[in-house]
Amino acid sequence: MAEVWGAGGGGGTQAAGSAGGGEGSGGYGVQFFTVSPGQSFPVTVGGGGAAGANGGNSSFSTLVANGGTAGAAGANPANGGAGGTVSGSLSSTNGGVGAAASQDNSGGQQVGTGGDSPKGGQGGQANTASLIGTAPGGGGCGGISSLIAGGAFPSVGGTRADGRVIVSF
Repeated sequence: MAEVWGAGGGGGTQAAGSAGGGEGSGGYGVQFFTVSPGQSFPVTVGGGGAAGANGGNSSFSTLVANGGTAGAAGANPANGGAGGTVSGSLSSTNGGVGAAASQDNSGGQQVGTGGDSPKGGQGGQANTASLIGTAPGGGGCGGISSLIAGGAFPSVGGTRADGRVIVSF
């Protein structure tokens, strides 16, 4: 049996005083494979996206979990990234969608949190200074203006969590 998680993408960077959107998390899939002695299978573990970049795909043979897409850079609203999809699986769950960021008329910002990975890592949250998604596959949180946040949070979107492949027999 193989389980794969796509990597989470990076959160959108804040721009023009508006917070960035959260990144989507990687998808999750599971599949059973018949194995013969000496047989080998191609394996890829997706790398998480830097701020504003998509997460990498993870795969085992024909089972592929796509990484989440990056959150949008600061705008009003800054859309969250889509969760990764899965192909070649017996059972799968698409990755969680990153939350959109917005700004109200008084200048208050709602930063986009990263999408949670199915059966995996948590998306980056705005209540931590790192904004980083956790493995496997959590999406990064969007960046927030350090002026509005009192300098406590980075303005660059949070990085993502790497994907994962687990093979058991």
